[in-house]
Amino acid sequence: MKWIIAGFAALVLAGCDNASNAPFGLNWGQTIDSVNFIKGGDCKVNGGKTICTFDNQKPFNDWSYQNQLIFESNNLTQVVTTLVGVEDYSLPKPNFDNFTGKLNSELSYLTSKGFNKETSKIISDKCQLEPKCNKVGESSKTTIGMSNLWITINPTPIAIVTYTQE
Repeated sequence: MKWIIAGFAALVLAGCDNASNAPFGLNWGQTIDSVNFIKGGDCKVNGGKTICTFDNQKPFNDWSYQNQLIFESNNLTQVVTTLVGVEDYSLPKPNFDNFTGKLNSELSYLTSKGFNKETSKIISDKCQLEPKCNKVGESSKTTIGMSNLWITINPTPIAIVTYTQE
């Protein structure tokens, strides 16, 4: 009887290992059908890829403008987050201060996931002034895959963070 209980407990514990290895509670290789927040109309097929696009809804970060999940052969291979420096998306007027606030939030999120702290500081330091922030690009390994960050300022401040499996 003890062995039956121990075996059952081991099965239950093994089934509870739901730690994600991709951003936002997702897993690399996860299928489109297994992502519970994807709704009809969110995804479009483009060549051999399916790209699902979302606003800054959960589970994505509040400061994001747009998020994309990219699937190849029905498996998650890439997550893309876009930050835009505008206060009001309905009247998009570039705002660098708004952008740096969002960028700092994103850098905090990335460093909490293992993004290199020195690299994060380099980005933050460069982006204290608008002219130095243009065309900044850095990469770092994280606990959720490889993270690549690219920033452009002209005419609107935009940062694109791309996550891929290592």
